[in-house]
Amino acid sequence: MFKRKLKYAIAICMASLFSSVPAYGQRPDFAQYDPDPNKRFSYIQDGKYSKELNIPTYEWCPVGFKEKARGYAIFVHGLTLHGQRYAVGARAFAAGNFYALSFDMRGFGRCYSDPDGKFSQNGESKRGVNYNKSFEDLVKLVKLVKEDHPDLPIILVGESLGVTPCLRLAAEHGDLVDAMVLSSAAVRVNPIMVFHPKSIRAGLKGLIIDPKFNVKLEFFMEDLVSDDPRIVQELLDDPLIRKKLTIWNLLQTDRYVAKNLKYAAKIRPAMPILLLQGSSDRCVIPGKVVKLCRDIRSDDQTLRWMDNVSHLLLETKYLKPATVAAMVSFIGAREPDRQKELAETKSDLMKLGAGEI
Repeated sequence: MFKRKLKYAIAICMASLFSSVPAYGQRPDFAQYDPDPNKRFSYIQDGKYSKELNIPTYEWCPVGFKEKARGYAIFVHGLTLHGQRYAVGARAFAAGNFYALSFDMRGFGRCYSDPDGKFSQNGESKRGVNYNKSFEDLVKLVKLVKEDHPDLPIILVGESLGVTPCLRLAAEHGDLVDAMVLSSAAVRVNPIMVFHPKSIRAGLKGLIIDPKFNVKLEFFMEDLVSDDPRIVQELLDDPLIRKKLTIWNLLQTDRYVAKNLKYAAKIRPAMPILLLQGSSDRCVIPGKVVKLCRDIRSDDQTLRWMDNVSHLLLETKYLKPATVAAMVSFIGAREPDRQKELAETKSDLMKLGAGEI
């Protein structure tokens, strides 16, 4: 029995190891470039894509590299947050010769804080939360990027709520996505979010007064999102983060993330996916990510489980070493030199008596 299980486990590992994956451009020889990473990229706010789609966008573009860009990372933010929350990670991608892009979903960031109506069009305000419309914005955005950079692999990066549109895009438009990084996937909202004393008080007040009553969410950031006081303060100090949502918005969100398993089952088998999960996540149930892994059809999954780490991993300037290591390893495994090494290993194994790999 043990031997059969071991043989099955080895087969799964080998299938993942040698599956067909997109090769990113070669890692540059950084010794020949400016040692200051801040000088290896430029930043554009509300550029070409913003004007075409009428949504807030943030772009980080590699500068000064002789080599072709390695890929294009598109970031999707979490509940109450906005695209600029990924700034540090996006800068790192750009300084490493990747393009990076994020945007604000409707009802969040500068879509919500839009006193001059800059992002309203034909009388349509984007201040209200609308996940379906935001998904349509994402599809259009990725298509525009594909048109401009047809030869670059597209990496979707989503955290928390942002995982859902990434999964949906991979399920419904698999030709637009080459790889995904999914952090703190909301397969099921942790009951503590509902039964937390501060949550109960806020929820009852909202239900009694009006389902459209705004519930204050400071407790969500202070007690649930992170155990790191620096991250908590960073969130509380950010004026673009929504500190209130209506009961109706929260119910919308719960129904939206409940579709993750359905989308996961429709992802193509060869999709490379990195899943990041902290064991101390109090916004979602960490163990449920195992079910997500089981339902994702891809045979090229990497689950990075991080002990004593909470919910927010990527949308902060206080990145954890384990998070950085997992991202670097995931990207590095798909560089041309690494792919060549894997191909040579496959050839040697077959010469040594392995079956077809």
